[in-house]
Amino acid sequence: GRLAGMKTVLGASLAAVLWCGAAMLGLEVVFTHARWLLRGMQLFGGLYLAWIGVQLWRKKPGAVVEQEEAAGFWEGFTTSVANPKVILFFGSVLSAVFDPRLPGWVKIAAMGIIALNELAWYSTVATLFSTQRVREGYGRAGKTLDRVFGTLMLGFGLKLAWGARD
Repeated sequence: GRLAGMKTVLGASLAAVLWCGAAMLGLEVVFTHARWLLRGMQLFGGLYLAWIGVQLWRKKPGAVVEQEEAAGFWEGFTTSVANPKVILFFGSVLSAVFDPRLPGWVKIAAMGIIALNELAWYSTVATLFSTQRVREGYGRAGKTLDRVFGTLMLGFGLKLAWGARD
């Protein structure tokens, strides 16, 4: 439903803003110098994404997943925060665009813009998937889509976890 979707949107958006803030504060530098920490995040994130992929394969067609009240928020948050590539993305973009000597208010404004962008995109997706027509279309193609995306998530997760060994 729409409420569960919006809770997931808030969780995923908060994680993206935290990664962005971490990149602005120099966590990319920490990951560069403390490779073990990055490897640990890659391993954890990869295994979590692989687990999501397996769950998509195991899901029964048409099954409705009942969630606790706050589960949507935490599912969105943990999925996004478990992906360390997000900080590398923000780190590379911000290092190319931002001068470290910029005033703090500019960095805060940039984080606000990023938060609004995340909220707008994910809210649009959640709103679309909360409509009857889109849900019916997904219901017809759901098993195939779940298997395709489950395979992609499993593969991406295993690749990310395997990359932690380097």
